[in-house]
Parts: sequence; structure tokens; C-alpha cells
Amino acid sequence: MNNQSLSTGDVSKLCKVNISSVNRWIKKGLLRASQFGEGGRHRILISDFIAFCRKNNIEVPEELKYRRAPVALVVEDERDVAAVIRRILQSAGFETHHARSGFEAGILACSIKPDLITLDLRMPGMSGIETLAQVRATEVIQGVKVLVISGMGEDMLQEALRTGADDILRKPFDVNDLLEKVRSLLPEYEIGGAFGSS
Repeated sequence: MNNQSLSTGDVSKLCKVNISSVNRWIKKGLLRASQFGEGGRHRILISDFIAFCRKNNIEVPEELKYRRAPVALVVEDERDVAAVIRRILQSAGFETHHARSGFEAGILACSIKPDLITLDLRMPGMSGIETLAQVRATEVIQGVKVLVISGMGEDMLQEALRTGADDILRKPFDVNDLLEKVRSLLPEYEIGGAFGSS
């Protein structure tokens, strides 16, 4: 077990079932998993495992209820917009960082290994779609949850989802809508802020 993902063996111990049951959950699409390495071994993000537990009325193991602050990387070239997003996330208990370009985001994300990236699609240089593709191709961060926040058209938003975004939020956005999406993406954290108990 590491601080971001679980093996099928970890899940079998936590749920007190055999590994074949875990593999069956994955095969049926009940438990989201990714395959890494030459052997194609499955890894399950802790956030996906917790979502699975809650959906199936399984008690979340105490050791997976994080006590540290979640980390967010806000990728946005407009300073005012970035400041608003950071302020909202900080009010919800996040440690936040800011990148003004896709290139800067890639370097910073590999360094801080955030739990969440909020990503604008319209940026100078490397586009949001290119940035997203780079994140999903970089093993140390490819499991990070990515929330696209953009005012671009539906076609671009759908392309972002196809490229690997976990969710989208259209600009202009409501504070509660942002926090609701963040809460659903990171169920292992107690997200406070404007809409929840802090």
C-alpha cells in the first residue's frame, strides 16, 4: 500500500475477501483499476476504492481516512481566476499551488504530486488538452484527479473527457458546484468550505 494506490492484495485484505473476488470486481467494472508494468498488475487509486466502498455500503477502513491536507494544483493563466479557485480550495482545507502554463504544470505536478489538478483548456503555449495528455502519460502523476474548468465549447469539453479528465466544470461557475465536484472526486477527504461542514 502506498499513499495513493492499492494492489489487489491490499484490497483483498481490507475487504477480507480473496484476490479472485477483487479481480472479478475489476473485470465487471465495479472497481476502477489501472494496469502498470510488464506484468500488467492492477493498481487501484485509494479514492476509487473508497468510492467503491461507499457505493456498496462497505465501511471505509480507518487507515484510509486521510488526516493530511489534500494538495491541489491550479493550472490557469488568468491570475484573477486562479486566485478565486485557490481561495475556494483553501477555504475547503486544501494546500494549493499555481501554474500559469502547461509546461510549468507538468514540472510542478511531478514535484508536489497533487491529489487534484484544476485545468483550464485555453492557455498560451501548450494547450489544456496537451497538458492533460502529458499528465496521463506520466506514470508518477497519471492517477491524479483532473477537473477541467473552462469556458470553451462543448466539443472541447468532450475532448477533454476523452483525453482523460475526470470531470468538467463550465465557466462561470458557482462556488458550491466547484466544491461538490471536488468532493465527489476525492471522497477520502473531508472537504469543508462553503457548502459543507468544516
